[in-house]
Amino acid sequence: MADISIYVTSLLTSSERRISLNYSLGYLKKRLELITGVPPANQQLLLYATSLTTDPIIIDDKGDDTLLSTFPDLIPFARLHVNDTRPDSELNELAKRQNSCNDKNEDNSNNNNNNEFFKLNEEDYSKKENTVRSWKLKNKLGRFNEGYSANKQKEIDETNLLSLNYKIDDRCKVIKDNRIGTIKYIGKIKEIDNDFIWVGIEFDEPVGKNNGSIKNYHYFNCKKNYGGFLKA
Repeated sequence: MADISIYVTSLLTSSERRISLNYSLGYLKKRLELITGVPPANQQLLLYATSLTTDPIIIDDKGDDTLLSTFPDLIPFARLHVNDTRPDSELNELAKRQNSCNDKNEDNSNNNNNNEFFKLNEEDYSKKENTVRSWKLKNKLGRFNEGYSANKQKEIDETNLLSLNYKIDDRCKVIKDNRIGTIKYIGKIKEIDNDFIWVGIEFDEPVGKNNGSIKNYHYFNCKKNYGGFLKA
């Protein structure tokens, strides 16, 4: 059974990951610990089939031997949110502090629109403790994980290989939501990243997010809300 891409989120992390539907739920939990820092025993897994889903399915209450293929809503680009059930965990405390800082920054922005705010440079931020960065470093998550670069390169290679199957003006269908359109661009998008190959699609209906442009740079031209970009 082919691998699929899904979005994995938690209070402090958000990333796109490839998984196999042949994984067991127990194996998935172990992989999620490396991404989110939440131990398998403390994970609450909420599955959102699409971005419009408001009532997620709780899947962590199934047995660890349960295969992911048994969850019909686990489709390409579904979102799996990982909650930490430990109320006093370091992760939850960091999330609370970050939310508090965000609220203060928003208040400052509303009250002092013309003021310049204090900013930390990368070197000073790396020296601070009790930050999201220090937590990820301590738990060897994301780019601080020894296998991060190798795994990312593998994903890049797989994506680039898949892109060879596409051609400009090919008709296509987005599996996760059945949107239909025509491929108008294949290549990298510097405004998003410089690693992956992206496919620009002109949809048959106004179900896109743009007009073929990203940050005012046009990769192809189409009507407003008829364009979209997907990773190959």
